[in-house]
Amino acid sequence: TYDLSHYPVAHHVLESGLPAVIQHDDPSADPAELALMQGYGGKTLLVLPLIVHDRALGLADLYDQEKTRVFTPEDVRLAQSLAAQAAIALENARLYEHAQREIAERDRAEREAVWRAFFETYEQKINT
Repeated sequence: TYDLSHYPVAHHVLESGLPAVIQHDDPSADPAELALMQGYGGKTLLVLPLIVHDRALGLADLYDQEKTRVFTPEDVRLAQSLAAQAAIALENARLYEHAQREIAERDRAEREAVWRAFFETYEQKINT
């Protein structure tokens, strides 16, 4: 995780839901984002939002480390489609994990109730 206030393009992508491209040789590119990109050896970075149900889960960054690249509209659409599928998979994993926790909690509560009923019955028999 990182502070989005230091990365205006990433912040804009999350807010707008639209992809963005950063080139390593773009003099108008944000220095912090250039430094992050160059830390990964990137020449071109395509930043994509991971969106499910109109909610941004995060970002997907696609780097070209060999050359400055111009992404075609088809490239961007394909990348958006893959990012959308990744976002759905992440959301499904989150929902599955949540469901598993709820099932485990319900099972624990049911076991507790069975033991409580057993001891209450046992206590009543002892007292009669």
